[in-house]
Amino acid sequence: EGVKIISDKFPLTYYFTSYTTYIQHGIIVRSLVKSKINIYSSGNLQQRFKKIESSDIYHTAHYHNYFSDFQSLNNTNEKLALSRKMLSDKFSGKIDIALSYMKQSSFSQNSSSISPEVSKFDGILFLHDFFDSPHIYGNLLFEDFYEWVIHTIKLISKHNLNIAIKPHPNQVHASEIVIRNLKSEFPSIKWIEPQVSNIAIVNSGIKFGVSVYGTVLHELAYHGIHAICAGDNPHSSYPFIHNPKSINEYDSMLIHFDQLVMVDDYKNQVESFYYMHNINNVNELDIELDSINDFNITNSSSKIIKQILPVL
Repeated sequence: EGVKIISDKFPLTYYFTSYTTYIQHGIIVRSLVKSKINIYSSGNLQQRFKKIESSDIYHTAHYHNYFSDFQSLNNTNEKLALSRKMLSDKFSGKIDIALSYMKQSSFSQNSSSISPEVSKFDGILFLHDFFDSPHIYGNLLFEDFYEWVIHTIKLISKHNLNIAIKPHPNQVHASEIVIRNLKSEFPSIKWIEPQVSNIAIVNSGIKFGVSVYGTVLHELAYHGIHAICAGDNPHSSYPFIHNPKSINEYDSMLIHFDQLVMVDDYKNQVESFYYMHNINNVNELDIELDSINDFNITNSSSKIIKQILPVL
């Protein structure tokens, strides 16, 4: 109601936001999207601005057709080669655009080395920050990250699965408290320190990894390791991940991981995905950003420029 009062008093043509998740962003966007206001988000790393529609209220990029869209591009071999080089840099410890928020690369060569005990696990559950937004890509098999973890821990215990859990290395303090409580509640579960390098993990001999929607999915697949997700995610149009459509199917994949089959051209598919998600940027706002490089608030009367300026 408060949003409606403001929009009625100050008629808006454009509304610019970072995210469309979290209470402070999501409520406003969901209220305004019903009107004729042009809503643009700058909350993903694939687009400068994404137009928010009632049919797509997510600030994340349009990923549903990545696989088919890549096939329609020209010079695909050159694009794959570019992705290959960037992935090589990523696995050598450089932080790429998709992980620009990270304090340290999860593939850092200086991270803790993996212990012989950890190398005996069949799979790793890669956790998210419990206080991050779980529904940025759409549907999940579970209500949130916590329900996902609790369900998976109980599955591990019930079937004595040889799976360890790695907390997110960039989680907030409140999420660390949740981890401590989980360790206390489920003392038989094995844990890996969040600082352990993923390069050590992918070289440890694990057969599969699990994440709701994380970048670790394509990172695992590129190394020939089965990647199991638990909801809609940027990789969803590609068969190099295992994308269960129900909780029962999810459970079956973890229990019977040895029956999973990897596609033959998984490296090319990951390189294709990487190009579409990290290189093939799209802007949905018709404005030439180069033309406003020297812009400042005192030399322009453009109302739209003044609205865009704070998010450039």
